[in-house]
Amino acid sequence: TNLRGAIGQTASEELIKTALSTLEAIIQHPALLMLYCSTVMDYILPPLVSLVSSPNVEWRLFSLRLLSETTSLLVSHEVMAEEKENPNSNNKLLSLIRDSLLPQFEQILMAPDPIPAYALKLLVALTEYSPAVTSILQEIHLVPTIFQVIMEHHGTLLGNTIQSAVAVLNNLVSHKSTNMALLYEQGLVHHVCNLLIETATLCLDVDVDDKSNIKTANALLLLLLDILHHMLIYTANIIRVTLQAQKSGTGGDTQAAEDLLIINKPLTDLISLLIQLLPSEDTEIYENASQCLSLLVQLYGGDNMDSMSPENMDSFAEVLQCKKEVKDQKLLLRVIKRLITSNEKHTESLKNDGDILVHTLEKLAQSGSSHADIVIASLASEILKKIEHHQASFN
Repeated sequence: TNLRGAIGQTASEELIKTALSTLEAIIQHPALLMLYCSTVMDYILPPLVSLVSSPNVEWRLFSLRLLSETTSLLVSHEVMAEEKENPNSNNKLLSLIRDSLLPQFEQILMAPDPIPAYALKLLVALTEYSPAVTSILQEIHLVPTIFQVIMEHHGTLLGNTIQSAVAVLNNLVSHKSTNMALLYEQGLVHHVCNLLIETATLCLDVDVDDKSNIKTANALLLLLLDILHHMLIYTANIIRVTLQAQKSGTGGDTQAAEDLLIINKPLTDLISLLIQLLPSEDTEIYENASQCLSLLVQLYGGDNMDSMSPENMDSFAEVLQCKKEVKDQKLLLRVIKRLITSNEKHTESLKNDGDILVHTLEKLAQSGSSHADIVIASLASEILKKIEHHQASFN
């Protein structure tokens, strides 16, 4: 990368282009790359990193792509696990990332397209590689820049930039070492909520014949549901620990727990969308949506006033009729029970506008041949009794 003065600009550019093309060819043979891992670390990655800040856009894109692919190969083949043979390899890569690559990233992410897409793809590989990298991202305050990139590309929801940005966020929230409180301060709830609403709406409205867009939209939705699940698990754990501390008389930071519930409250706007996703033919979407719905309802009850809308009750009925596994039926019935027992408005909605769901509940309440059936029948009966009690109290 420093040959221009010696051999001239044209020859220098040709040599760099040849070197990059050669590396691209080597990457197609992972075994060869693994064989010379130490050489790659010492002599190939550093100049490749230096090209990331090159004024030549073609080289910047080429180097970012090669860095992404090379890093992915190094970590996916668990080269770093071979520390018995080369104990410094892990530290070498981490030092290169921390000292030479990441300090450039704010500027790189704000560059014109398609540079951010390539840069984010590299970040996906890096954040999958090590919790240390995710900590560095937070230390250098790169997350707000990622959120800014998401806002600037919200018009191309299914593009590579948004896909990679969401994948980076998913890697961040899934690491135990991540400072979740800082992510909340930087607007995690707002961005996840907006992205989920847009993506879920797209998945529900997408043309069934448009298989390419369906696959892309579903992949993005699963990433976002995974992020939401991590957020809700984190919140539920904080609440659980606080309640346990109160019961044992050891105190507990109740204010922090209350603040966290308030910060996450906008996520209740997702309840209707999650219910509408339950009948999805994609098993993973159903599983993730139902788990997130269950946690949201456990934390906030029936706070969302549209939870038992006619459309949502029809969705519950459809899924209860389709899902024959006890665990699925139990989860759905507990969600419905929590909704109607925490908000009288939902009880009234079920009684007045939920004929199909009530009929489904009546059928479930009548089945009781096995122990599992009895559990389901009991839950369904409890919901029906709540409706009857509600009606009696108004007569």
